Amino acid sequence: MDAFRSSLVEEGGPGWEQGFASLLGAQGEGVAYVNRALTFLFVNPAAEALFGVPSGELIGRNLRDFVLPEHLAALSRQERLRALGETGGFDLEIRRPDGARRHILVSASTHFSGNGDSQGTFGIFRDITEWKRVEADLGRLSIAIEQASDSIVIVDTKGVILYANLATCELTGVEVKALVGCHVRCLRSPRHDQLFYLDLWNHVLSGEVWRGRIQNQRVDGAFCEVLSTFSPVRGSDGSILYVVIDSRDVTREAELESQLRHSQRMEAIGVLAGGIAHDFNNILTPILGYAEMALTRASADDKLNAYLQEILSAGRRAAGLVDQILTFSRQGEQVKKPVLLGPIVKETLKLIRAAIPKSIAIHSKLKAPDRPVKADPGQLHQVVMNLCTNAFQAMKERGGNLEVCLDSALFTEPVTFQGVTLAPGPYLRLQVKDSGCGMDGETLKKAFLPFFTTRKTGEGTGLGLSIVHGIVLALGGGIGVESEVGVGSSFSIYLPEAEETAVEASANTGRPARGRGRILVVDDEPSVGNLMREILVSLGYHASVLDSSPLALETLSLARESFDLIISDMSMPEMTGMELLTRLRVGGIVTPIILMTGFSQDMEELAGMEQGPVALLHKPVDIKSLANLLLGILPQGE
Repeated sequence: MDAFRSSLVEEGGPGWEQGFASLLGAQGEGVAYVNRALTFLFVNPAAEALFGVPSGELIGRNLRDFVLPEHLAALSRQERLRALGETGGFDLEIRRPDGARRHILVSASTHFSGNGDSQGTFGIFRDITEWKRVEADLGRLSIAIEQASDSIVIVDTKGVILYANLATCELTGVEVKALVGCHVRCLRSPRHDQLFYLDLWNHVLSGEVWRGRIQNQRVDGAFCEVLSTFSPVRGSDGSILYVVIDSRDVTREAELESQLRHSQRMEAIGVLAGGIAHDFNNILTPILGYAEMALTRASADDKLNAYLQEILSAGRRAAGLVDQILTFSRQGEQVKKPVLLGPIVKETLKLIRAAIPKSIAIHSKLKAPDRPVKADPGQLHQVVMNLCTNAFQAMKERGGNLEVCLDSALFTEPVTFQGVTLAPGPYLRLQVKDSGCGMDGETLKKAFLPFFTTRKTGEGTGLGLSIVHGIVLALGGGIGVESEVGVGSSFSIYLPEAEETAVEASANTGRPARGRGRILVVDDEPSVGNLMREILVSLGYHASVLDSSPLALETLSLARESFDLIISDMSMPEMTGMELLTRLRVGGIVTPIILMTGFSQDMEELAGMEQGPVALLHKPVDIKSLANLLLGILPQGE
């Protein structure tokens, strides 16, 4: 210290040391002088405050005592440079006596004696801890934005792109370096008009955040749906400096939302179908029943015979329409059994060939093994017929080729079609391809919606593919679709193979079988009740009809042995057929009961009930089926 003071006196003369010390003490930054061993010989108050040492206690301390161990090597390197006459600044991190860590920027200059020997070092110490924190925050923010999964684009108020992260390249297909400097209009999609973007930009420049979905087009021409947020960033004076655009690809989410809406619509249609099915079938039951009974009395060459046949045909079509609605809403009961799909496809193609013009060629490639699927044969027929009809409609104007293929497929891992995941295993694959008009992406999304059709009025109901959808899903299968406008469409149906052996359906031919017994019919619809009595009497049974469940319960409670069988409607006011059955069983009445419904019930669930119904009878009632059902319950007549 004495040498330092002597130097000051020699260089500045009397009073110069005091003035110099006073000048350094007034500095806001820390100033210090250290000898060659880095011991503090002079410090100003700001330096003492920076190092966290009380006034007067920093003199005689060594700088190395404060420097963090990992910075000591850098400090030694700087010492060597200073000894060689180097000047400049460097960073250090110190730990104060109270444990606080501070980053300091050191500007150092070596003090040489008159003969050129290094005597010590002058240092100016600046606290840059806050700068370092901000720098670290900015670094983390930069890394986070650069590696974010969302596309981040920063544009100025004129729309010029200032920055784009790597996710922007993945979203748009354009390299980042090609985007920077371009106008943001280069990212516009043809699916939105100029007014859309003008309103968006004006909204943002007014200081408001804009958030919404945009149909973006990648550089390869593919479209994707993105959820974008345009956020204006203001300066200290409140003016907008630039706009940050955060975009995320939500194409998959949009597809799932569409599938959910589709499912909800299907469920709503199912509820509606369930509501009308019972009443509609109650109307059809007497129409078909009386027509069928009248037909047995009309002569073969009588015009009345032809009239009745037309009534039966129209009524059965109406009943089939209700079944179709219940099928695609997945509320119809399916009588599943192991059946071979190949013969059903062959039979359907014969019918199709007779119904479509010669301008459409049919090619079949049926290579399926003799493995059955567990399904209702009638519904499989519907699937093939509806797919072929849909293909025919697509080629109706220009003709073309209809190709039907049947083979096997083995999935070794789960596969998803139309939002439905199929488990690994063996499947039968039915493909129906056409060379018709094809469908664009938007039409393809709606293809399976009920009542959606691209046909002219009167050419289709929009139920064909919906019915296929409902049947296939109910059978545990899936549907794959490929289509291109002007090229054609291909529908692939995957149905799981059944382990059981296929059985042939027995034909229901000949006159209805007669029987004997006493049967009570309970139905709140007089027309249905009267028809059932006529049918049962014609089959040789004694039949009585009641139009009230409570009255039936009272009658049976008083006369337990009066009837051999009860046929009750499922849906009735005051007391349903199921409730009537339960009350009778609680009361000890074990008379067999057939539940009759114009809607549908899960027969497996009912069959699992203790002392449940012996059978379920669907409206409209088929006389031959009813006769055969009764024979299995009551004794046969002569």
